[in-house]
Amino acid sequence: MQRPLLLSLSLLTAAGLTAQTAVDFTLNDCAGASHHLFDELDQGKIVILEFAMIPSCTPCIQAGGILQTVRNNFEATNPGRVKWYTWGGVDAYTCAQMSDWETSHSLVPDGTFIDGSAMATNYGGFSMPTIVALAGTDHNKIFEQHGFVTNLQGHITDAINAALTVSVNEVPMSTISASLAPNPANDVVNLNVSMRSTMDLSITVYDNAGRVVKSLPKQAMTTGAHTLPIAVDELAIGPYLLGISGSFGSQRIPFEVVR
Repeated sequence: MQRPLLLSLSLLTAAGLTAQTAVDFTLNDCAGASHHLFDELDQGKIVILEFAMIPSCTPCIQAGGILQTVRNNFEATNPGRVKWYTWGGVDAYTCAQMSDWETSHSLVPDGTFIDGSAMATNYGGFSMPTIVALAGTDHNKIFEQHGFVTNLQGHITDAINAALTVSVNEVPMSTISASLAPNPANDVVNLNVSMRSTMDLSITVYDNAGRVVKSLPKQAMTTGAHTLPIAVDELAIGPYLLGISGSFGSQRIPFEVVR
């Protein structure tokens, strides 16, 4: 039986419901890469989990194609922020079988896992497919769908956009804190960062449509406080986002150019 769709935290609140929290895991995926869910959420990432039946579940294949598109779309506008993981929805598949299924349907998730029945139970059980999206330092479940629906792409995109709006200014304080001044800016905006570990920072300016309008060379940052002046005099008047990314993850800070 299809369960109701949970669109976003704002809709859940409006309906008088409480968003359920994620269930943590630290696991190696089928490629041997380690994933700690809460670490990824704490870094500002949004994680999509798809529990699928293989090889011939048509709704699972359709959902996988849509989630591929959603992840790719957000990778273009919010690099590194949205991750998509596929799981075998029942404990009957090998990594090789999951890989063959993904390859045959041109699916390239950020991680592949098997033996997902217990994990799916945490989110209401396995359907064909079960899809959840998780976000925030409170580890909230921002989206849930049991079974395929034709408007899946729009609903999950709306939920992710809502979560990104909430977290756009959040930078993990365990590693780095960042601010911009002056804001609004005229010809120069200063990025003030306090580093709690050494890392390389990538700095990119995006316009309000998510297009890259300026990129700086990668900055090798040591621990301590730093001020990086960024020329914006060549930019048109209007709102922008300053993106910073490094080993902590990726975040964007809004600012405005005025004259």
